[in-house]
Amino acid sequence: MRITHLLCALSLFASAGSVMADGIPRVIRVEVSAVGASAERVERDLTMPMERALQAVPGLASLAAVSQEGLSVVELKFNSGPGPQDELAVTQVLSKALVPMRGWASLQRISSAEPTLR
Repeated sequence: MRITHLLCALSLFASAGSVMADGIPRVIRVEVSAVGASAERVERDLTMPMERALQAVPGLASLAAVSQEGLSVVELKFNSGPGPQDELAVTQVLSKALVPMRGWASLQRISSAEPTLR
């Protein structure tokens, strides 16, 4: 009986890193800068292609994005809390998707975060 309790506790502890204390799942947040690009260009030529490409990431539950002058932010929420394999999958997809934008856009950050976009 005690081993079962220990295994349950370990399982809960292992998954705690992917969920905030208030039960809100963590997301992977991607920030790409496009210095000097208008919000319209960022949306059309950066955010929308990234959204289309990121739809292929396994385990993705939802995606939210915001475009503004010089910056695109995309948040990916997963069916379960994201792990290192999810960050790797996002990085691989983005490395291909951003190739046509290399002259004017650059990846700034991929990180686990609290969801902020709705």
